Amino acid sequence: MSLVLSGTDGITFPDTTGPLDGADFGVSTFTSAQQTITAGAQFTLAHSLGAEPVSVQIWIVCTSADQNYSVGDQVLSPAGGRYGITITDIDATNVTGTVGNDMGYASVVKDTGVAVSLDIATPKWAFIVKAFI
Repeated sequence: MSLVLSGTDGITFPDTTGPLDGADFGVSTFTSAQQTITAGAQFTLAHSLGAEPVSVQIWIVCTSADQNYSVGDQVLSPAGGRYGITITDIDATNVTGTVGNDMGYASVVKDTGVAVSLDIATPKWAFIVKAFI
């Protein structure tokens, strides 16, 4: 849905009365269901975009209150290695990745900025994959 800011200029912008998503900008998006975080596990998720995504992100999702994060809060996951979740392959059908063996990573307490190591292997966190074309 678009909103015309001026009746004479003809410029349209995404409707700002609700949350924006990729469709507001002509971008196709995929967001996976929440995935259980298991140290050392591999995963393959079918993204249904019909083409290789140009961008893929891993977000961790709070499933039980932790470090001032509420259920449903999402935090962009740091790039992989042994402390995170690494995307290892992307194609026109799937996103494949591996969860690191050590599941704590540096973050901050929400609303205070105090440094903390989030233990994302606990049942307090899950992850989702977001892909865009």
